[in-house]
Amino acid sequence: MRTAPRVMITGGMGQLGRSLASLLGSLYGRDSVLLTDICKYSPGAEKTSTPATATTTPYRYLNILDRRALDEVVVNENVGTLVHFSALLSAVAEQNVDLALEVNCHGVENVLGVAKNHKLKVFIPSTIGVFGTTTPRHFTPDVTVQRPKTIYGVSKVYGELLGDYFHERYGVDFRSLRLPGIISDVQPGGGTTDYAIQMFYDALTSGKHKCYLRPDTQMPMMYGEDCMAGIVNVSGGVGVEVFKNLNIFKYSVPQRPFGRTLHANVQYHKLLLHLTAAG
Repeated sequence: MRTAPRVMITGGMGQLGRSLASLLGSLYGRDSVLLTDICKYSPGAEKTSTPATATTTPYRYLNILDRRALDEVVVNENVGTLVHFSALLSAVAEQNVDLALEVNCHGVENVLGVAKNHKLKVFIPSTIGVFGTTTPRHFTPDVTVQRPKTIYGVSKVYGELLGDYFHERYGVDFRSLRLPGIISDVQPGGGTTDYAIQMFYDALTSGKHKCYLRPDTQMPMMYGEDCMAGIVNVSGGVGVEVFKNLNIFKYSVPQRPFGRTLHANVQYHKLLLHLTAAG
């Protein structure tokens, strides 16, 4: 049996938070995880192979912009590792830049300040959105040109650099991965790569999907299970120097072929359902 950490997840009701809570709960037990967010908790929202864990994961309301509340939860819940998922994603952030700056930048400042004061290990995911048109497109180095064109990308560059600073200046155990689009069965939350999930929902509900990307656009992706495994390995590993701001992805998904393949599969399964009903 592994030594159980006490992990607090901010933004816990989002795509990544629920999946990570499930994995940590299966590894260490449900009491090792504390989900937090500013929305109402939905019991059983976490996807897990252990039904008892899914309905009883501890949950607390927490606004990461409230520094005092963040301190109180960390102290009262004896938190040792903080996984910070709270953020406005790319598409949503562009619609409300002021709020994106508040949540994505000031929120990170609060998290790192609390991590410094309470000697926490902290994992803050970054994104491929930190790159821009001048970044090498193939075999992109971990340390390279970062000139993003979105407020989400800009805020994530800030988070990476501030995490590095807190590590060098205060010894904070800061870790990060630059995540691509994540494909899972959880409803997407407003990211550029969310078309890869939204297509499935639209195919089942309306049979139509309007994608705002060019048909030949290829976006890096990975499955949710692979992403969660990477986060657990990085956040729980030894040797912080090798776990700061690393690139990670599995494959690239061209938008048009992906959509056509999905359409063909949906039509095939509709035919099967029709034949089954008729037979």
